[in-house]
Amino acid sequence: SFWVRLRGIAAEGGPFVFAWWPAALRPERFTHGAVITWWTFLSIVCSDIGAYFVGKSLGSTKLISCVSPNKTIEGALGGMAAAVASSVAGAYLMGWPAWYVSGAI
Repeated sequence: SFWVRLRGIAAEGGPFVFAWWPAALRPERFTHGAVITWWTFLSIVCSDIGAYFVGKSLGSTKLISCVSPNKTIEGALGGMAAAVASSVAGAYLMGWPAWYVSGAI
């Protein structure tokens, strides 16, 4: 479980705050579910960043001006493209079968 792993990391590091980082970054510490969860967060961040930059540079068509006046259709499409690209990259790096399809879904 997550908490057992945290206790194991703390036991290896001892009283030193930064001594547990090498133990925490070993690949056997990460479960598959934890990697998928973190990659989902990364995909959301990539979506926000992509929407911001595409919307600022190419955005001209307002999405819903009464809800948020600065949102554009181009920014929304840029955010979707960035999220799909980061998800496909994650599926490829994790070695999923049919990564080009399963990452985009």
